[in-house]
Order: sequence, then structure tokens, then C-alpha cells
Amino acid sequence: MSEQPRVRVVADQFGNPTYAADLARAIAQLIEQRLYGTYHLVNAGRASWYDWACELASLDNRAVTIDPIPATDFPRPATPPTNGALSSLALAALGITLPDWRAALRRCFGP
Repeated sequence: MSEQPRVRVVADQFGNPTYAADLARAIAQLIEQRLYGTYHLVNAGRASWYDWACELASLDNRAVTIDPIPATDFPRPATPPTNGALSSLALAALGITLPDWRAALRRCFGP
């Protein structure tokens, strides 16, 4: 975004942007509570790469045009799933929650 006035970003594949600091805190809580097992640890909410780019541009007040494109316009060696979003339902039942990805992005990249 800092090098081009216009970028093209995939808008039809979804996942959970997750802030490493939030992930580390959740892992520490699991360890402290001796809750062993396999868990999905992701920030709340789902986003496409396009959603993430738009939010990041907004946080940084970037004067950039972000064009949504289909994943087929961005070929890669491996095709990720259209919906790779996970849910941390088991953690919520244990009292461990990660904040919304937008709030995490603000803490990570915000002023």
C-alpha cells in the first residue's frame, strides 16, 4: 500500500486474522489452567484478505484504492479453502476468549 496507489486483494476467501500477542495470552491461560488438548485459538470474527486490507488502510489513513478480486485472479501453488474461518467455541466454554480481529489489528498496527 505504501508503494502503489491501487492494490488488488482477494475478497472471496475467508479466515481469522489472529494477533500473535492474543494467541500467546490464550495459550498461557490454557497452560495455567492445565487445559490440555487441541483447540482452535483465533481472534473473533472472520475476514477476507480484502476486509483485512481495507481495515489496515483505514487505520493507517492510506490514500489507496483497494480493488476486490476473486481468488482465481491470484493463482497460487496450493488453493486455500474459500472458508478457512475457525471458531474458538471450546475456549469460550472454558472462559477464554480472544477479542475481535479488528480490535487486535488496531492494537498491533494502530498508533
